[in-house]
Amino acid sequence: MTSIAFGLLLVSLIRTRVAAVTKANGSTGLNRPGFLGDPFV
Repeated sequence: MTSIAFGLLLVSLIRTRVAAVTKANGSTGLNRPGFLGDPFV
């Protein structure tokens, strides 16, 4: 149960990191539709 919660926390942190990076860099190789399911991408 704790591993599931940790996994969700890790995914949310990665998604916010990716969103910030794509906003800063603009159009990059990671900036494709549906990357990690992030709405900011």
